[in-house]
Amino acid sequence: MKENFVIKQIRAIIKKERLSLLALASLSFLITLLSVALLILLLETIFRFYSQTRTFIFIAFWILFIALFTKQVLPKLLILLKKIDGKEIINKALELGKNNPEIKDELANAIELSENTGENYSSELIEAYINNVLQKVDEKFFKIKNPFVTKKIVLNIVLLVLLFTLPITIKPLRNATFRVWNYNKEFKLPPEFTFEVTPGNTTIAKGDSILISVSINGKQPEEFYLYGKKQNEADFSVWRKFGITKSKYFYRLDKTEIPFEYFFTDGKVFSDTFAVDVITPPYVRKLEAKIIPPRYTKEKPYLSDDGNISALQGTRVKLKVVANKPIAEARVIFSCKKKIPFNINGKELTASFIVRHSCNYKISLYDSTGYVNRYPVNYFIKAEEDEFPTIKILTPGKDIELGNEDVIPLVIKISDDYGISKLLLHYKLISSGFGKPTKSGVLSIKTNGDNEQTVLYDWNLHPLKIEVNDVYEYYAEVFDNDKINGRKKAVSKKFKIYLPPLEKFLANAEKENKARIKEFEKTLREAENLKKEMQKLSYDLMRNKVKPSWQEKQKLKNVVNKFEKLAKQAEELSKKLATQGKKLEKRNLLSPETIKKYEELQKLLSQLNDETLKRLFKKMSQSIDKDNLKNIRKELENLKKNEEAFRKSIERTMKLFKRLLAEQKTDELLKRIDEIQKEQNRISKELQKKNLPSKKLNELTLRI
Repeated sequence: MKENFVIKQIRAIIKKERLSLLALASLSFLITLLSVALLILLLETIFRFYSQTRTFIFIAFWILFIALFTKQVLPKLLILLKKIDGKEIINKALELGKNNPEIKDELANAIELSENTGENYSSELIEAYINNVLQKVDEKFFKIKNPFVTKKIVLNIVLLVLLFTLPITIKPLRNATFRVWNYNKEFKLPPEFTFEVTPGNTTIAKGDSILISVSINGKQPEEFYLYGKKQNEADFSVWRKFGITKSKYFYRLDKTEIPFEYFFTDGKVFSDTFAVDVITPPYVRKLEAKIIPPRYTKEKPYLSDDGNISALQGTRVKLKVVANKPIAEARVIFSCKKKIPFNINGKELTASFIVRHSCNYKISLYDSTGYVNRYPVNYFIKAEEDEFPTIKILTPGKDIELGNEDVIPLVIKISDDYGISKLLLHYKLISSGFGKPTKSGVLSIKTNGDNEQTVLYDWNLHPLKIEVNDVYEYYAEVFDNDKINGRKKAVSKKFKIYLPPLEKFLANAEKENKARIKEFEKTLREAENLKKEMQKLSYDLMRNKVKPSWQEKQKLKNVVNKFEKLAKQAEELSKKLATQGKKLEKRNLLSPETIKKYEELQKLLSQLNDETLKRLFKKMSQSIDKDNLKNIRKELENLKKNEEAFRKSIERTMKLFKRLLAEQKTDELLKRIDEIQKEQNRISKELQKKNLPSKKLNELTLRI
């Protein structure tokens, strides 16, 4: 067993020595090869060979590679692969024995005897000899160190790494490596300087400006040029010449419309040729807004082609846009920071929104390259409010003192910008002769829905059963059609209707009667004074035989004016008597005979300012203007006659009015008696009611 161990150890030593020899040969091969390569790179760096020379060098290098490999590496590799025979084992045992004085050649002899046992030798002796030798051999015997081989391998590895890193770390050698490796390509000498150009190849929008900048790296030329060529030009031309004055140079093109190419050169060194593409950004070619008012306005949709919108709140707007090119993305951007997207179909875009507030908006377009429309137009949206309706009670349009009427004709004027939805009449008892007022109500009045209308309505007062001292307040209320922000309303001015007690009514009537008497007396006095003026003026005109003087003409005009004024006073007096008669008639204070006499009085007074008198005034004025003394005298006489008739008619009418007042007193007395009876009956009914409050009971008792 130990014999086999010794042989294995010797075989391992032989294999290790073969590997060391192969390693040294390989390292020597690589060092020689890299040294030659480094020499080639140095020569290429210095002389920059043409491609033919580099091709020759490249092929020669590979031939050298094969030759060196065959001479240095291949033999050692074959030795490594060669089988270890007995002779080589015995020789290695002799070599090991020389290094050990105790063993010398005994190990080699023992190995040889073990392989040549035969009949000529005693097997027992041979075995004893081998065992004796093997007892002297241990594991330390086979541990052989060769420091020289180890150091040589390490030094070769260091040298190999150094040779390998030089072409990688040194830029000229690295460039030479690239050229040699690409042996079949021609490489120009690097220029003395290079142009560094910005922006180089780029794309800009049509109409934009572009700033081209260039800086020079390396030796500065004396001058250089910018060459350019527009798309519609055949050849490049010099756009600008630059002298060397600074480190960076600029060239600006404004309002660029056409794509172009450009480069820089001093005649020897050229920059790359760059292209600037000019694209048309998207823009709105056509804008149409369809305005759809709220349904309640009953207005028809209409179109706006300028983008500006003035519309009622709640109006729907449908935008239709046609762009100059297909659009990838589009939005309506409002100044209130709201955004809505368009529906896109190539160049056609649609969007809709509802008008809520006044603001501005613009249209943002993006094409497939990401360009946006430049300087979008700002359009305005003016949100118009639905105005409040208006209402006014034209008739009666004032507080009403009731008589015996059951119906009040109302004339109500209402209006709204988009129509009326509802009209109401509100009433409320605010004061009563019998306790706390509690009555109130609302009446609906039919309208035709028009924007502006005058409504006639007969208000039936019978259901209210108005009593003496009752005061009702009433007003009208109107609503519009606004279904967007809610119906708005307006309220008319408030008025009162009331039924005063008979005593108060008669006291007021007495005051009015006295006022009418004073007006009669005043008119009569003024008529007397006018008579005197006319007599004096007539006397003066009789003495004048040529024509009236300026002073006389002025006096004549004053006479005519005063007479006209008296006639109008008589007419106004007639109207007042008519009004007073109607009031009395409403309260049933006049008998039919008295009413007839009131009508006769009105007729008499209205005749005092008839058409005949008006024609007389006109003729007199014309005669004065023409200085016709004869006609002036004639018309003055006619005026005197009419004045006398006017004065006598006033006297007669005043006497009739006084007699009428006496008869009216009788009618009033009868009415008082009737009212007292009705009041007593009403109080009696109230007293018969049970559980009356003590305060009201005391009040009724006092009224009895």
